[in-house]
Amino acid sequence: MNKKLLITIVIALCIVVALTIVSCNQWDTPYKQLNKDGNTVSVKYNINGGVFLETPDVTLVDVFNLDKATTVSGGKKSIVPVDPADEDVRGSAQTASRSNYKLEGWYVTTVNADGSYTITNQKWNFGDAFSFETSKVKGSENPVLVLSARWIPFTKFNIYAQNDDGSFPTEPTAIVDAEFLNYPTWNEDTGKLRYNQYPVIDNKTFDKAYYSPAMSEEITDNIQGNSYFDETLNDFVTESVNVYATYKQGTWYKIYNASAFLSNASSTAIYDIQADLDFANAIWPADFSSNTFNGKIYGNNHTFKNISASQYADNTKLSYGLFGTIGASAVIEKVTFNNVSFTIGGVDNSNGSPSYYGIFAGKIESGAQLTNVALSKGTLLLNSGKGYMFDKLDAISVSQKYQNLVDGNYCINLTTYENNSGCTITTSELSVAFTEPDEKVFVNGIYDKYPSDSNAVQKSVSELFTIATDSNGNVTVTPVA
Repeated sequence: MNKKLLITIVIALCIVVALTIVSCNQWDTPYKQLNKDGNTVSVKYNINGGVFLETPDVTLVDVFNLDKATTVSGGKKSIVPVDPADEDVRGSAQTASRSNYKLEGWYVTTVNADGSYTITNQKWNFGDAFSFETSKVKGSENPVLVLSARWIPFTKFNIYAQNDDGSFPTEPTAIVDAEFLNYPTWNEDTGKLRYNQYPVIDNKTFDKAYYSPAMSEEITDNIQGNSYFDETLNDFVTESVNVYATYKQGTWYKIYNASAFLSNASSTAIYDIQADLDFANAIWPADFSSNTFNGKIYGNNHTFKNISASQYADNTKLSYGLFGTIGASAVIEKVTFNNVSFTIGGVDNSNGSPSYYGIFAGKIESGAQLTNVALSKGTLLLNSGKGYMFDKLDAISVSQKYQNLVDGNYCINLTTYENNSGCTITTSELSVAFTEPDEKVFVNGIYDKYPSDSNAVQKSVSELFTIATDSNGNVTVTPVA
């Protein structure tokens, strides 16, 4: 480029400048000024329905100095047209765009007698030199070469999302004009699904895609548009593509790390576990430990380890554990919980409602599906310094109010389970510890009423309960008679 002068003119802007100049110099127009400076050779870029720099009514013309152009055989001159998007030569890319089209390339164009253009099938290769006879140079407003943009129309992808009854709607759920329809992908860092151009549907998660409602040919990757060049029409054409997408009920996450699991904590979410998860130095969320979990965890034989959880500050809730309550519609399968501790800080049960605590769950409702779930090296920490932990028993017996602490042989350590049918959780190396073993809790000798006078009998936790583990690994906690 050191042998020629390259000037990029944005005509729409130059007209504004020219009108300003005309008031002082009537002869000075943009092209006249270029000719006056010796820049008489021009290459015009016909945007052909698109725009430059996302700005309508802008024309791009490159101009060259004829005297500095390279002389070739036959006395012709040679210039090297520059790609409008070449940022290195121009300093800034003159980006061409057209809504719902992709730029396929620039093609040599014939200028007709009436000034119209005929785009040939000769694609210009930028970097090649263009040779011309100097006699054809009439000035910068008459280009020696016109290059026209040829646009590939985007494909129209009609996406039909499956109905709840398994059928597909008659009208598309979403219409996407794109060069590619990008297949949904999982973000391994966040555990969330990137839908790309596929529609997002409330309380559903994308599952699979097909080319027909019969679901005989599955789509497993991005789909490229099907535009092609029609020689008869001398233009690109495209046909629409139908895509039939199926969705799973619920909000699913594909989990590769502990952070993604915790940041997406929800009592109704569905988790597809892809790796062992280490929760060391992490805060186990209250959304799990004090609420009813009715979601699903598909463990795929992975392990959750080093979990440390504690009772949520709200001591009015009556079920606590890694999961406060595992609801009747919950599913947890093929997962091991290893090296788990849960600290109980006490509860305000002055209304007489039963309280439930457990390492794994405070309570498991009948109907919950737990399959191949193991709990090992678990510790339940009882903070006996909280006097209200055994507050106001009134007429309700200990076995009713604190079932998980006094009534043993449940499927999960220190956790009640209303119906053992189908529960396959195993336990090993479980223990119960006390954060303040020398402190006392206020109960009377028959455990039926919170003492209201100064003569209350004080007993340590070890005096109140006997803890035993049977051959099956079940822990039994019974009150001392």
